[in-house]
Amino acid sequence: MSNDINVITIFSAEAIAGSGNSLSEPIPMDAYKPNGFMGLQVTSAGASSVVKLEYLVSNDGTTYVEPDGAVDIVTALSPGNAYYSFSPPAAKYMKIKATETAGNNVTSLTAILALQ
Repeated sequence: MSNDINVITIFSAEAIAGSGNSLSEPIPMDAYKPNGFMGLQVTSAGASSVVKLEYLVSNDGTTYVEPDGAVDIVTALSPGNAYYSFSPPAAKYMKIKATETAGNNVTSLTAILALQ
């Protein structure tokens, strides 16, 4: 079991239109070989915006799905800073999906993922 903690930026000052969404680039889980411990540090800006963050997984790198029984990373992130832990199932690839749910523009979303 490795104790290494890898950190990667998922979104960097990403703008999301009201009621729109954005998908991260694929995260090659086999490159990081996490033990299942993940944390997401998030900074969001945009007047009255609300962001939902969820993870999608894939074994073929083409079709990404929300796993059966998955719990969203966060359902209602208001502008500001936050940190969330989550545990996705084993998969070769993962993406983070950010969705603005209040109909207001997100002017900047930054998310940094830690994997252990």
